[in-house]
Amino acid sequence: SSSSSSSSSSPRPCPPPSPSPSPPSIPSPSPPPQVMISYSWSVQKTVLKLNQFLKKKGFKIWIDVEQMRGSTLEKMAEGVTESAVVLVCVTESYQTSPNCRCEGELAFVQHKPIIPLMMGADPKFRPSSWLRALMGSKLYYECYDHLSSSEIEKNFEAVAYALSQYPSFSSFTYSSPAP
Repeated sequence: SSSSSSSSSSPRPCPPPSPSPSPPSIPSPSPPPQVMISYSWSVQKTVLKLNQFLKKKGFKIWIDVEQMRGSTLEKMAEGVTESAVVLVCVTESYQTSPNCRCEGELAFVQHKPIIPLMMGADPKFRPSSWLRALMGSKLYYECYDHLSSSEIEKNFEAVAYALSQYPSFSSFTYSSPAP
């Protein structure tokens, strides 16, 4: 048997990837990163408006009512994992819901940026316990039930702008409101 290194049958290490030109391709705009809306059903009406608002701005939204098929926990985990940012809709019912807590804590453990939105009927509600820890000293947006639709829309606009500032959205074109 020949020990010649020129033998074509001897195994060779894989060559390092070469910067050889790949076939020309038309650059397709990459899909925008996903945003998850984590909320309790007590504020679903406001959340569905937020969902529509952000979609009109071009954001890709993960929301349970559109994505839930199969195992709830598994889908929620996928929603968090596949999202670049998680919007947490803070209410008393969110704080007491085991599913909401699961979503919030998973977002925290995965180091997902979290944007808190204060919602619901009680503007005096202040989160405690795990939800307070989750929010930390983050800037939050008020989307309470008692606000006028124009105030809520103005705050939705601020949320959309805040989302557009995250590095994962750097190639995303945010459609800002006309002056």
